[in-house]
Parts: sequence; structure tokens; C-alpha cells
Amino acid sequence: INHYKGVPIINLGYITNVEKTTITIQAPIVHSVTAELEKTVVFRNEFLEDDIEGCVIEIIDNSTLKLGNLKPTKQSSRLRNNVRIIPDTEFKLNILSKDKKYEARIIDISSKAISFSIPQFFDTQLVNVEVAMRFYLSRSNHIMMDRMVERINCNGNIIKFEIEGSTAKGLVFLDLSKKQENALSRYIYQRALDLIKELKKLKKY
Repeated sequence: INHYKGVPIINLGYITNVEKTTITIQAPIVHSVTAELEKTVVFRNEFLEDDIEGCVIEIIDNSTLKLGNLKPTKQSSRLRNNVRIIPDTEFKLNILSKDKKYEARIIDISSKAISFSIPQFFDTQLVNVEVAMRFYLSRSNHIMMDRMVERINCNGNIIKFEIEGSTAKGLVFLDLSKKQENALSRYIYQRALDLIKELKKLKKY
């Protein structure tokens, strides 16, 4: 199990060697690409209660990875009910509250919530906010150049907010209508297709 900018990459693999502190696995070439970017690989086996996360020590060839620093990790930390992806740079997010508008940097999005970072002066006591999004949708999956602007304005609840230096990271849960949720889900689907095409260009497999 790996991710590329949030898109889950899941394939069957094989453990080819076990040593005291490392293991060697064989997996499809796509995992060597994502492992090189993520620096970790997570695998599961029917005989193990938890998934196992390993740091990439060496990429021996395009389909063989040597892993170390092995540790158990809960399945939910890797496989989520809602796919969370990194959007393109044209996806814009504003958070409005108390007659103030804050332009946020998006960390990742799902059809239910958005992780974001924002200047520290943002009022950490705020819970109920308004959320404004703007992004592009293709009118047809086959005509990627034919795009339209989609705007979503909805209420949101900030359920997580942590200060990190001069900025803060938050998670806002979106109160979407069915039509809005469908539009956002469609964007996520189209973005995932674009990311898979992007991944294939990084290294042929």
C-alpha cells in the first residue's frame, strides 16, 4: 500500500527475504516510484493483526525494495473511507467568519472535509465557519480541455486546529448539499485520474 499525492496504490507483493531487522519485498514497479517519494511502504498479511510500515532502506531494482525500521500500524491510518488527495494549484479555498475572509492553503481534500493551513492570527476559538471553494471540472471525462468553473459555498465545522510556528493547521468538516457533494466527488475522481497519469509519466511500469 502506497499513496501518490493521496491516491491509494494497492497491489499484491511477495516477501522474498527476512533478516533480523529488515525484510525484502517484491512488488509492481509502481511501488518503487511511490516508495521513493514517500520513503515508506505499508503491507498487510492475513496472519498479522496490524498492517506493517517499513522505511525504504534500498530500492534494489524497479520491483525489489529493502525495508527496515518495521513497526505495526493500524489499517485505518492507511486506508480511509474517503479518499483524501492533494488538489491542483487552481483549487482555491477561503474561510469566512466574523466578517473576515482568510485565504487558506489546502493540504488535502475529501468529499467530506478539507485539511488546510492558515496564518496563526486566525481565531482558534472559531468552530462554525463559512467555506468558499473554487475549482475546475471537465464537462466530459474524454474532453479534458473543456472545463467549467465550479463554486461551492457552504457551512463548515473546524474539528481540529493546531498551531505550528507562524502558521496553523486545521481540519474543517463540510456541510454540503447532495449536489455540492457530487460536484466535489467528481472533482476528486477527475483529479485522481490526472494523478495516475502523472505517476505513469514519472517512470514507466
